[in-house]
Amino acid sequence: RAWSGGETLTRPLADALLERCDSVWNLYGPTETTIWSTVARVERDDHGPVPIGRPIAQTDVHVVDAAGQPVPANVPGELLIGGAGVAVGYLHRPELTADRFGSLPGAAGGARVYRSGDLVYYRPDGQLVHVRRLDNQVKLRGHRIELGEIETRLAEHPQVRAAAAAVHGDGVDARLVAYVEAGVPPPEPDALRAFLADRLPAHLVPPAIVVLDRLPLTSNGKLDRAQLPAPLPPTAVESSRDVPLDQKAATLVRLWEEILDRRPIGVHDDFFALGGYSLLAARLIARINHDFDWHLPVSVLFEAPTVARLAEVLRRGATSRFTSSLIPLQLEGQGPPLFLVARFSALGFRGLVRYLGRDRPIYALVPPGPDNGATPLASIEALAAHYIGEMRRVQPTGPYVIAGYSFGAFPAYEAARQLDQAGESATVVLIDGGVHLLPRHVSGLPAHLLWRLRMRHLGAVVTVHGRELRRLPPRRWLPYLAAQSRLGLRRRLVPFHADASTPPAVRDVERANKTAFATYRPGRFTGPAIAIRSAHRTDGFDDPRAGWATLIGDFREVSIPDSTHTTILDEPHVSSVVACLRATVVPTRTV
Repeated sequence: RAWSGGETLTRPLADALLERCDSVWNLYGPTETTIWSTVARVERDDHGPVPIGRPIAQTDVHVVDAAGQPVPANVPGELLIGGAGVAVGYLHRPELTADRFGSLPGAAGGARVYRSGDLVYYRPDGQLVHVRRLDNQVKLRGHRIELGEIETRLAEHPQVRAAAAAVHGDGVDARLVAYVEAGVPPPEPDALRAFLADRLPAHLVPPAIVVLDRLPLTSNGKLDRAQLPAPLPPTAVESSRDVPLDQKAATLVRLWEEILDRRPIGVHDDFFALGGYSLLAARLIARINHDFDWHLPVSVLFEAPTVARLAEVLRRGATSRFTSSLIPLQLEGQGPPLFLVARFSALGFRGLVRYLGRDRPIYALVPPGPDNGATPLASIEALAAHYIGEMRRVQPTGPYVIAGYSFGAFPAYEAARQLDQAGESATVVLIDGGVHLLPRHVSGLPAHLLWRLRMRHLGAVVTVHGRELRRLPPRRWLPYLAAQSRLGLRRRLVPFHADASTPPAVRDVERANKTAFATYRPGRFTGPAIAIRSAHRTDGFDDPRAGWATLIGDFREVSIPDSTHTTILDEPHVSSVVACLRATVVPTRTV
């Protein structure tokens, strides 16, 4: 028998041990709970993340959100541990004791619990799965960065024995730095950066990598972050801003600097790491198409988010692969494809694709429009039928798995419904798409009025439900909605808005989407569906269950703690969305 503890038991190591042992057990527990708290027997036919199992005798565990409330299965939360093993506290450190130890009614052996600082979730079978540490996350230039993710990827390099990551410096001088314990032969920092660039988004690739003979350790063998040395000052090579540019790359740098309003920009700087978002991406591609006389869609930035990569796309030519509504985002893996329905661009799914991994192909479905040489469709039913035709190009028969975010939830739902009526099996995932935005669920309020006000006031959200309007006489509806819209603008609740600088292609698709939305009357769907919703909706429609539950036979709903409509697919919430997808809806080889 093999028992593993102290560090995360990876699946490759577990599989290797299973080849040599009769049984393998994964033990988890902090020192403060003396010392193991949960245990899991590793099964040979379970190829997903190795679970940390269930609590041992006289131990109680709780998975809670940021407010200390229990979360349902498949939703990540902090692990609290109670029971006979919980320590009294830290010797001569009352402040730290008060921070990490507390009380929770129902904990075994008394009400005392220890806050582990570990993010976990319950699988449907009741076993716990460890996600990451909560205290190993930093924020740099607006991006949440999991240092452990960088360290894990670096440790996969054959010339690296161990790795650490940290942020060095403050303010504008803050830099992401990686430290590696060198193997034989020692790795070159440039080679390590290239290694990471193939596995991580650009904002997670440290510009500085320090190669050490040994990482500094504390007396009990843990990494001593306080002793990590300062890196050398940034160099021109590291910043990539002194690289010779050809005419195409130089023009792209100029356009990026204008659109993002920041200088200087290097050829290897990531558009999104610099603060780019979907509307700025649309403006950038519109300028590129105008200046280069090309016909690129916005989604090209998904695969080419740097000047260097985008310049290579321009050099290669051939735009035929960009003229379809079906955009391949990830083609590896043997599982059935996952189809993600977008509002007008696939860019918002970047985090989902990265966390979903390479177990299955992933495709985005974007509305027809000038970007892909087609006429926009102003009907949800027509959009759904078009998407079904696109899906069948790569998957002729079911079962289909379709997910849609925000507006994309409606054509995703309708596509699943049409497939269901045609005798095909389909599962639909509705990511923060509130069905009672639809006219049939807002009686007395014309949907086109709601949408016109959303766009008129620079995209500000009208934070009002139909039931609130019904309390007012009709003559007061317009002033009330206008006031609510201005309030939404002041709070900057929605990053997208259409104005004079919005590219015509985006405006055409948005106009068709609004018409489709206002005229859609959804029918019933008998297949399985799950609604993954934000915990804090910012548009006033805060209970999507009221609509979807009346239309769907097999319906489930999960709330993502602390998320909003505009952040649910961003860090750190996107990992929770993916956990829901993996554990409850999307069947894969590894779950």
